[in-house]
Amino acid sequence: LAIAEAAQNIVQHGYKGIENTTDKMQIKISLNNNELEIGFFDKGKAVVPENIQHRKLDDIKPGGLGTFFIKQIMDDAVFKKDQQQWINHLVLTKKI
Repeated sequence: LAIAEAAQNIVQHGYKGIENTTDKMQIKISLNNNELEIGFFDKGKAVVPENIQHRKLDDIKPGGLGTFFIKQIMDDAVFKKDQQQWINHLVLTKKI
């Protein structure tokens, strides 16, 4: 669920208004020392991590809780600066 939510948010928000792009999102999954790491790399609009918030839980309506679910499921969700050609680099981690 967390992987699907993160990927959907990248497509929905990162590429909103960007048409006819040949950009591709990359997802890298690794397991080291019982820690699962999922890295998302994209060239969409630059993310401002402080602006990412889920809607209030008592505001009952469809959508808007993807980041809430990601934070509930995963141990950590952070944006990292990448030295490569990517604009955004989201890393989700989970101890297993």
